[in-house]
Amino acid sequence: ISAAFARAPEMVLDELETTMGNITAYLARESAENTPTAAGTLRSGWITRVDVIAQLDAVYGRVTNPLSYALPVELGTKPHFPPLAPLINWAEQKLHLYGPDAEAAARGIQRKIGRFGSPGYGMAHFALADGRSTIAAEFAECAQRIKARLGAADGGGTVNRGGAA
Repeated sequence: ISAAFARAPEMVLDELETTMGNITAYLARESAENTPTAAGTLRSGWITRVDVIAQLDAVYGRVTNPLSYALPVELGTKPHFPPLAPLINWAEQKLHLYGPDAEAAARGIQRKIGRFGSPGYGMAHFALADGRSTIAAEFAECAQRIKARLGAADGGGTVNRGGAA
């Protein structure tokens, strides 16, 4: 890819942008599948962004979840007392408890988190770790597309590497 970049930087950046778009979409989808859910808000919050910065000859891809509780769910938390209302909602959604029963369950969960914290789910971490071979394959396909496009630009199937074709 580096050699191709010297010959056709715009084409290489275009291919890398396409590839990064595919990779970020894959990681967002896998992260969402790994995300625990009650109402589905956190699971549906994953977004992607691909930036091409031609001045730096770089393509960056990001997969993020902007919800305030995404990072604590990803990494876990130290002991703290979370707000009661979301825990009541969780008890209603997951435990099918309502009224005083939901509130009692939520208070119990609140006390446990207050003593022990909460575990992290590693949604994005596992998506990236489990997807390494898929990501590598995407970049390998990208390199093949670049090679094919350069070959077509040369008028044949070979890439000229400094003299001999």
